[in-house]
Amino acid sequence: MPNPNPMHKERRHQPFWDTLIRGTPGAYLPRATITGGPHRMFTTAQAGVISTTNMEGAGSLPAGQTYLILALRVFLYFRQVQTAAAVVLGVNLDTTYYHHAISQLYFQLFIANKEYFAAPAWYMPSGGGLAGDVGGHATDAFYTNGTPSHASILRLARSIKLTPFQNFHVLATIATLGAASIATDIDNMAAGEVSIQMLLDGLQLRDVL
Repeated sequence: MPNPNPMHKERRHQPFWDTLIRGTPGAYLPRATITGGPHRMFTTAQAGVISTTNMEGAGSLPAGQTYLILALRVFLYFRQVQTAAAVVLGVNLDTTYYHHAISQLYFQLFIANKEYFAAPAWYMPSGGGLAGDVGGHATDAFYTNGTPSHASILRLARSIKLTPFQNFHVLATIATLGAASIATDIDNMAAGEVSIQMLLDGLQLRDVL
């Protein structure tokens, strides 16, 4: 339906997010594994599961909307992670998983098949999340990517504009370090929770009906 008031626009601060992997062993969304890849993100519309994405369309903005990307964020979350061997020993591997994820994950933003930005996960702090430790075997387990403060996010030197129906996506790549692989780590999980998400943070301009 065309906008009856094309000169009237609403501007709001609203992040868009998508998920690389989230869930517990045997119940991961939106994919069962992150082995292989690279994996495309922001290419699936929300289907009633806001925990994985809030995208209205698959890989583009709908009619009447533009978006200015002002910041990029990567959220990492591991809780009470155990392999089968760790279950027997009664130890958590949260810290190991955090270290592997932060050192191996890379993200590239493409708009109309042109790369606009690329950086490792550690370069894009989440700017939120819990801070502290869980005690016991995970006394140094970090709960977020970087300091959980909005002052610590990656603000782009120049904003990146998305226009209606313009295709865009993010490629998530895992570059293994030595014998370690966060993808294999997650495949080997017997217990625990994992969430790896990316947020495009900025200003949404949309029609006022």
